[in-house]
Amino acid sequence: MTGPATYLDPAAVSGRGRRTLTALAGPAANLLLAVLLAAAISTLMGPDAVTDNWVLGGLMYLCYLNLAAALINLLPVPGLDGFGALAPYLPERIARHAHSSGLFGVIAVFAVLWFPPVNLAFINLMFGAFSLVGLSQVDIGYGLVLFRFWGF
Repeated sequence: MTGPATYLDPAAVSGRGRRTLTALAGPAANLLLAVLLAAAISTLMGPDAVTDNWVLGGLMYLCYLNLAAALINLLPVPGLDGFGALAPYLPERIARHAHSSGLFGVIAVFAVLWFPPVNLAFINLMFGAFSLVGLSQVDIGYGLVLFRFWGF
């Protein structure tokens, strides 16, 4: 989520619609992976179940990370894919200037997410999404503990 994995020359992709679809491919892949992981976890655990199984906790946290990556990347901020989807419809001069300063947009998003009220609202949004599909928020925390293995 720190920027594009590869450089894509917008001129190499013909048409505004195709450039928009290209920009949305990353968040779509994150969402697809989150949905597949949520389906697998729901099948293995059942609705509203809590587990201490480290594999399921890890899968739950991976699902959480992919959903978070998709939601953040869809923001229409320069440097993120949401802006990349809108950029083909902006005047070229504005789009080019915004793309050149995209790193600052990414830094700004994470700086804003660092503020406790914004961070709490984002976490509540994420937990709300998980509760809608019957996945336990406790297991997300368990997966985080497993992910941060150096904290033991």
